[in-house]
Amino acid sequence: MDGGRPVGTDGYDFAYRMTIEDRYKRAAEGRVALRRLVSVQALLQILKATWACLGALNGDTPNIELVTSCAFGGAAVLLGTLGIKGGAKLLRFYILLTMIAVVLSLVPFASGNYIGKWKDNWEYLQVTGDYQRILYLSLEGLLELIGILLQLVAVLTAFSFMKNVTHRKKRD
Repeated sequence: MDGGRPVGTDGYDFAYRMTIEDRYKRAAEGRVALRRLVSVQALLQILKATWACLGALNGDTPNIELVTSCAFGGAAVLLGTLGIKGGAKLLRFYILLTMIAVVLSLVPFASGNYIGKWKDNWEYLQVTGDYQRILYLSLEGLLELIGILLQLVAVLTAFSFMKNVTHRKKRD
């Protein structure tokens, strides 16, 4: 070098470099946020599976929506973990499976299953004073609602992350 400025650093590409640098910064922040959300989602799926097993051990009929939601949610966690490192295709499957898990979690609320069971058990509580069933149903519903909100936030974060990671195609 003759002591002058290296090629490509004459200042004309400053705006482009700042745009690219900002995109990488947002992608790194999105990766960290998504990794945290997927970790919390994994913890939630373990908690839901444990809850389903405890219900079965107490003699309750297994909630098929809860079990299938756990299965899709668990697969989504696996794909999300791989997709953070892998690429956009795995993240698309992660989003799809997470949305299926959300829909399955919403079914008992939409059909009135939780509310109907809660009312029946509330009447049982009034007669017997046994609060265990009503507490069990309340905690199960709360767990499902928290899971739905968490998974929706994870899907939005995954969309944002994919937008910052994928390369934009140039149009001629």
